[in-house]
Amino acid sequence: MVLFVILVSGWSLSAQEQLNGLWEGVLTRGNLEARDGYRFELYLKVEGARITGRSYLYLEKGKIVEMELSGYIYEDRSVYLKEEEWIPREGITMDPPFLRKFQLLYSRSIWENKLEGYWQELVPQGEVLKTKEYGRIFLKRFTPDKA
Repeated sequence: MVLFVILVSGWSLSAQEQLNGLWEGVLTRGNLEARDGYRFELYLKVEGARITGRSYLYLEKGKIVEMELSGYIYEDRSVYLKEEEWIPREGITMDPPFLRKFQLLYSRSIWENKLEGYWQELVPQGEVLKTKEYGRIFLKRFTPDKA
């Protein structure tokens, strides 16, 4: 039994360490079946089960929406992230800021590590929206070109 606990603890720490760093891929909007969308990146730092980092959504003509985020990784490798604060950049305005929350699953194999799941718009408490934005996220661990 002690050996099992040690092995599970070792796996859990390894999974958390593997999440650290840059993830890149696609964020879709509206259609949950779509696989094409905006270029999207997450930079994550994991300490225990707690995650902090930044999200980067690439819009047209070099405009980037940058957000500070935080969240948790759970023992089943599910990940919850919530954008906390918009990081202002020249040429981009958000009034009010459009914040998202993410429900992702971390998958790893010998071929690739993936974060995939869903996002939805965060609505300020007590406010009701006629439409609420949502979509999918498909991310892979960033690996620099080996050129």
